[in-house]
Amino acid sequence: MLKLEEQIEQKLTEALRARNELAKGTYRLLKAAIKNERIRLGKEFTEADLLKVLRRELKKRHEASVAFQQGHKPESANQELAEAELIKELLPKELTEEEIVKVIQSVISEGNLAGPESFGLAMKKVMAKLAGRAEGSLVSKLLKDQLSL
Repeated sequence: MLKLEEQIEQKLTEALRARNELAKGTYRLLKAAIKNERIRLGKEFTEADLLKVLRRELKKRHEASVAFQQGHKPESANQELAEAELIKELLPKELTEEEIVKVIQSVISEGNLAGPESFGLAMKKVMAKLAGRAEGSLVSKLLKDQLSL
């Protein structure tokens, strides 16, 4: 069992003991999503795969919250946001824009990259170095700024 998965299991146990329905439901949904992804992949499940599942579930909670707000159901929207906060606690701290820019600049200088034709290669290298600690859309925006696209 992966370290993060053990942490989810531990938090579920704590939620059960505290009779915290919100946390209990959230951690059970996460365990189910992880199990489904493990079956879908059919290969060795890594920490990176687990982080993808958590980010996907976090995104679902944010989208559901927006939908509930538009549907004039603030209670449900607040519940989705509370679940999102529980999931966010499990994810590693995201890097700041300045830290991302430093990584981008090092990749650009290492690979002698410049211009729009090198965007794809640079993006691939930057995302590999960041290893899930930054949102892809933010990295893309910052990389375009650095490459002056």
